[in-house]
Amino acid sequence: MSRICSALALVVSLLTVAVGAADKADAPQTLFNGKDLTGWSAVDKSRAALWSVAQDVKLDSKNPKLLATSGTPTEKGLLVARLKDFQGTNLVSDQTFGDCTIHLEFLLPKDGNSGLFLMGLYELQLTDSLGIADDKMQEGDHGGIPFFKKPLTNASAKPGEWQTCDVVFRAPRFDAAGKKTAPARIVTATINDKLVQKDLDLPEPTGGGLDRPESATGPLMLQGNESPVAFRNVTVTPKQ
Repeated sequence: MSRICSALALVVSLLTVAVGAADKADAPQTLFNGKDLTGWSAVDKSRAALWSVAQDVKLDSKNPKLLATSGTPTEKGLLVARLKDFQGTNLVSDQTFGDCTIHLEFLLPKDGNSGLFLMGLYELQLTDSLGIADDKMQEGDHGGIPFFKKPLTNASAKPGEWQTCDVVFRAPRFDAAGKKTAPARIVTATINDKLVQKDLDLPEPTGGGLDRPESATGPLMLQGNESPVAFRNVTVTPKQ
């Protein structure tokens, strides 16, 4: 009887460890702590100071193409990118991911142009495309994949309003020799709860991303080199 009990205890213990590991793998990971840039690095180190953390952000009252920030947060702050001499830099996460679900919230000024780079290589456009008819949207508009795929619909909110972006992403597959056997894929991408991409294979990097080869894992990159933009609530849920 004692051997049976010991065996049952071992099985329960192993199941508990397995379930705990699965729960951890599928748990959302917060990439921005709301206080500072810990966990992120600027692509252009000389322009790293153009990214800052603020308590509040809104359209500049004198120029709606700019953002005005205020406050120094101790928590729940906002990531804000600005330009200097019409130039900025992108921000890359220290953590890397394979298959995952990504959630973030962003705010654009008038004519704003930003993007979410999956694995630092595949861009989902985040732009001010307000007022463009669905059938007039192009690859470079809100929710599009540059030079590759138009969005399914125009999901733009007004400049100065917070918007949401959620992406279910599948990383590219490689064999033991390192040869790619399946491309990266956007399973779904929604902006403001509107589906903008679905079951889209990404055969190659979309351009404008990191100078690195495709791989099984990679970082997130937030675009800040085209216009001011703000981000908050950036989370990634890895998938086993």
